[in-house]
Amino acid sequence: MKLCPIDPEQQDDYTPARIDEEPETSDKILIVSRHSGAIEFVKSKGFNGRIVEQFSPEMAEAEMIVIGILPVHLISEVLVKNARFIQIQLPEVPREMRGQELTPEQMVQYGAKLIEVEQLVLKDASLKPKKRMFCNECGSHYYAGM
Repeated sequence: MKLCPIDPEQQDDYTPARIDEEPETSDKILIVSRHSGAIEFVKSKGFNGRIVEQFSPEMAEAEMIVIGILPVHLISEVLVKNARFIQIQLPEVPREMRGQELTPEQMVQYGAKLIEVEQLVLKDASLKPKKRMFCNECGSHYYAGM
């Protein structure tokens, strides 16, 4: 058994936490993956929920957390249902390792992170030029049709 690494003398009412036990599975967390390493990585971050290999929008409910790697249109469907979406990002996977099963340790080595998507705006694409505009109120840039 490993104990939580917090120094007990720095805490008033310190109780060692067991971190080798799995957290309780939550019905409000859905992990979408067929990769055991990715599932273990997500669990190591404290998320433990129902695991599915395939996602369909009907699975998402309000206040649910959906975690995985999904196409943009499905992420949008999750957010429309007032659920949260957390993307598994692997920004530094070498070309020769792509498509292979990775362990949680390899995922960490390749910069794996959990990134929450809070907003997503999807629009039909067009070749019509857009003018880049600046918002004086908030300081951000946006595009307006011409």
